[in-house]
Amino acid sequence: MKKSYKKANLAIPLIIIGVVGVLLFSSPAISEDIPITLWSIHNAISNVNMTNHNITNIQELCDGQECYTLEELNYSILSYNISNLNNLTNPKLVGFAVKNSTTAISATTWTVVSFSSEIDDNDNAFSSSTYTVPAGQGGIYSISGMFTFASVTDGNRYIVGVEVNGGGSPNVTFLLGRGVNGATQLAGVGGSVRWALSAGDTIRMVVYCDNATSGYNQNGYQTFSAYRIGA
Repeated sequence: MKKSYKKANLAIPLIIIGVVGVLLFSSPAISEDIPITLWSIHNAISNVNMTNHNITNIQELCDGQECYTLEELNYSILSYNISNLNNLTNPKLVGFAVKNSTTAISATTWTVVSFSSEIDDNDNAFSSSTYTVPAGQGGIYSISGMFTFASVTDGNRYIVGVEVNGGGSPNVTFLLGRGVNGATQLAGVGGSVRWALSAGDTIRMVVYCDNATSGYNQNGYQTFSAYRIGA
């Protein structure tokens, strides 16, 4: 039976599905007269040239009634911005990571920690001590932090926490870690929590130490980060 070829443009979604299919799977070519599915579209394309967006080694697609030659629609691929597919393999991380601090720690009160070195801040949303959730990026965040006190005397407490939507006198919303020293020495403590944040919310690391004379900061042993992990 003579085949008829449909030369009209297929919908752009069909082409997108085909391109995604060839990126995700690998299998032998299909035969004719089976329904056109994501699997069959993939198998009809054996190679995608991601440099010039051309499709080569094209085979036919048949749905039992008509056959389609994707090669005739190659020009449609050229009009589609393949770079949009980068989000599938290189998703943008929303959040920040900072380290190092020379903040002086006052005894028996909560102190906001300022950081001197940014590791990551994709949205330029962190400034000195404060991260502000960008517009449209509210959701569940994984928040982590660690702080090292240079010297805490025997029996004194040390606490590391996070303040949400502060701005006035420092206070703590939730704790990352706490402890009591058994000897006068370095004391490092930290932890991680998941917390729901909305666009515009702010977070800051805050620390506390009972030691009235030596509850100060050991520069180079502090980290603070938060990354969005879900809506």
